[in-house]
Amino acid sequence: MTNSIARNNIVYNEPSGIFVSQSHNNQIYNNTISKCGDGININSGSSNNKILANTIFHSTTNAIFVASGASSNTFSSNKIVASSPQGLKIEQDPTSKNNIFSNNQPYWYHIATCFFLQMVRKRIQAAFASGS
Repeated sequence: MTNSIARNNIVYNEPSGIFVSQSHNNQIYNNTISKCGDGININSGSSNNKILANTIFHSTTNAIFVASGASSNTFSSNKIVASSPQGLKIEQDPTSKNNIFSNNQPYWYHIATCFFLQMVRKRIQAAFASGS
C-alpha cells in the first residue's frame, strides 16, 4: 500500500485493528478501533505514514506498536482509552527509528473510580437542586 488513505473505519475485536506492513506515504486517520490486540501496528520497513486522530479503546496488547524497521512515521493526536495499563502502551522496537510521537492522549480509567465520581456528581447536583 502506497499513497493510500484509511479513514473513518470502525474495527472491533481483531488481532490488529489496523496493520501496516511494507507501506509508505499513507494517511490513517479518524478511525475507531476497539478491543483489538494491537490497536495500530506499523512494521516491516513501513515509512512516512501519518497516523492521526484515531481513537483506540481497550487494546489487549499495545495501543500502538511500531516494529521491524518502521521509520519516519508520524503519530499525532491519537486518543487512547484503556481500562488497564497494558492497553495504554505505545511500544517501539530498537530497529524502528525517527518516528515522531506528538500530542497522543492516553486516558486510563477504572470502573470503580468512574462509579464513585458519578455518585459524587449526583450528590452535588442534588444538593444544589434542594438549595443546601
